[in-house]
Formats: sequence, structure tokens, C-alpha cells
Amino acid sequence: MTVDPVGGVWTYALELVRALEPHGIEIALASMGGPLSREQHQEVASCKNVRLFQSGYRLEWMDDPWDDVGGEAIST
Repeated sequence: MTVDPVGGVWTYALELVRALEPHGIEIALASMGGPLSREQHQEVASCKNVRLFQSGYRLEWMDDPWDDVGGEAIST
């Protein structure tokens, strides 16, 4: 699951991770858009069913994100 550490997306993602934990469902959480806070790292560490993959990729709503957002079209 991809997640932005700013705002409601982060909150929803962690609620979902916690709700799925009793069912034995493991989550790979890919974070982009900014660094996680110490508190966010602690939230992830408290969940047994999640693996965090953190990146520094900028999102489309950020200033000058196009090197991180852009991609080449694939023709068939």
C-alpha cells in the first residue's frame, strides 16, 4: 500500500493496518512525499504485520515533482 505521511492518508493507512493485524494479513507500506516523523516510525513499529519502505519521492502536488512523478509511456 502506498502512503503519504502528511494528513489523513497516513491515519487511514495505520487504521487499516491495525484492523488487518488480527487476521494475519501482512502489509507492505511504501511511504513517499516526505520523511516520517519519530511518532510515525513508532506507530509502524507497534504493528507486527507491517513492513515499511520509505522513500523521498515527491508527489504531484509538491513543488517541482516532475522528475519523480514523470514516466515514459509504454506503447504496445
